[in-house]
Amino acid sequence: MRTLEMTARAGANPGQTVFELVGALELQQIFAFQTKMREDESPVTILDMSAVTYVDSAGIGALVNANVSRQRRGRKFVIAGITDRARTVLEVTKTSQFFDFYPTAAEAEEKVLPA
Repeated sequence: MRTLEMTARAGANPGQTVFELVGALELQQIFAFQTKMREDESPVTILDMSAVTYVDSAGIGALVNANVSRQRRGRKFVIAGITDRARTVLEVTKTSQFFDFYPTAAEAEEKVLPA
């Protein structure tokens, strides 16, 4: 079984939280991921996926859910540093259109500010 490590840190600007993910975002790990996303009340959530090795359909659903729930509350949710493999999965499933992507977490922190 693959694992997923999640580390949260404050972003470069007030109101930002950066979640650094390492490992696989798949069915076995989505409950912990969803819990962390529900607990996060920051105006801007940046998901650093530069070390994510695999995303399955349950992981895609969890990403979409996290994004939609934030949008409904007027919060921002962006993905940074996504690997080619994970991005391809989002493109093939036609879900990439729901996200804003940034090449790195640092660039997202610079450009995505609270409303």
